[in-house]
Amino acid sequence: MTGSSEIVAVNPENLLKEVQVLKDGGWRLVQMCGRTVAQEGTPNRVELSYSFDNADYNLKTLRFTVPEGSELPSITQIYLVGFLYENELSEQFNVAIKGIAIDFKGNLYKTAVRHPFAKFTVPVPKK
Repeated sequence: MTGSSEIVAVNPENLLKEVQVLKDGGWRLVQMCGRTVAQEGTPNRVELSYSFDNADYNLKTLRFTVPEGSELPSITQIYLVGFLYENELSEQFNVAIKGIAIDFKGNLYKTAVRHPFAKFTVPVPKK
């Protein structure tokens, strides 16, 4: 019982196509996550990872980076179960996901600040 793990860099414009190929191949959605990628002197970006597995214990992650505030299509037309992940990514990382099948419209979480994980900045070194 061995499987493989693969991270595939994808273009956000091809996200739905790539996800549909996995669905058609019998893969199931395992998780979606984000992280802020900050570099001094540049706008924050968000790295998004969409992970899928199959019956042979293989894991495939589609990964791409977009500028904070970007707009992405929802994958819930392909995997309805993605609605919670997409609501979370939208609220926590300031990535607009359009067409979520069940959209909480920013009310999934109650946080002290809007888009808390998009607020990271790189500390400036002291001279």
